[in-house]
Amino acid sequence: MPQPAVLFLVGPTGSGKSALAVRLAKKINGEIISCDSMLVYKQMNIGTAKLSMKERQGVKHHLISIISPHETFSVNDFRKRALRAITEITNRGRVPIVAGGSGLYVRSLIHGLAEQPKGGEAVHQQLSDDLKRKGLGELYGQLQKIDPIRADEILPGDERRILRALEIFYLTKQRPSQWRRKRESLKDLGYRWVIFGLDPDRGELYEKINARVLAMMKKGFLAEVKRLSKGRLSQTALQAIGYHEMLAYLKGQLVLKSAIERTQQRTRQLAKKQWIWFRKEKGLQWIALKGNSPLSDAEKKIIREWQQKKENVK
Repeated sequence: MPQPAVLFLVGPTGSGKSALAVRLAKKINGEIISCDSMLVYKQMNIGTAKLSMKERQGVKHHLISIISPHETFSVNDFRKRALRAITEITNRGRVPIVAGGSGLYVRSLIHGLAEQPKGGEAVHQQLSDDLKRKGLGELYGQLQKIDPIRADEILPGDERRILRALEIFYLTKQRPSQWRRKRESLKDLGYRWVIFGLDPDRGELYEKINARVLAMMKKGFLAEVKRLSKGRLSQTALQAIGYHEMLAYLKGQLVLKSAIERTQQRTRQLAKKQWIWFRKEKGLQWIALKGNSPLSDAEKKIIREWQQKKENVK
């Protein structure tokens, strides 16, 4: 009997992964495991472009709206929950479809996750002091010199990951990208997998991203942020693009026009980072989104490839 297989659908933000995953799930008897670091949060709906229940069309989704925005959520948390969901889905005789753009989450599932050292209080305090004195930009510059590979995987404004990468270096005297002790991969756990990436035209995607941010504002994104601002958002929740900018506007630190433009810019930067990240993923098959019905064409191609490869995937 063949080993169960997992289908991954990845690509840059705004490329249509969520909608396409629903279409695929209905065709191949699948359930969707969200691979998005921000969709895990309850109450963060508009700014994360979370699918409504209607848009999910009755397809079962996992790892969406599972924790409070006041709680932290790590790649370790994701991996544990995602592996549990994969087991449950395959036990039901269905296909796990892992869909999203969080590259590290995808890598943690496929290849396993590096065991990282526990934090050191003295090092952590020193880095916190350096952050206050020097600013995040200078610390990111330090990381670029110490470990350009890891720095390239982190957005310049991602305070938590920048500090953690530097902490690993100062604790172990090894570059974070060289920390190689791994947990079990999907293959080690008895699963096969195939991965597809959506590849839209870059100019068209950037236009879509800009328009999506404006649409979010019309849907009430600012009101959503106002409600959330009544409590203390976790450090990981604050990494969500747009929320930080809208909070800055509410605090009088930015005018609304600048907050919107920064949200658009950061989202475009994220899309570029995701493209770069997934270009390095071995075995990924890119699906160009072209023509008048790009998602329909992509759906047909993926289903055709899935049927051909599911008996021989990795």
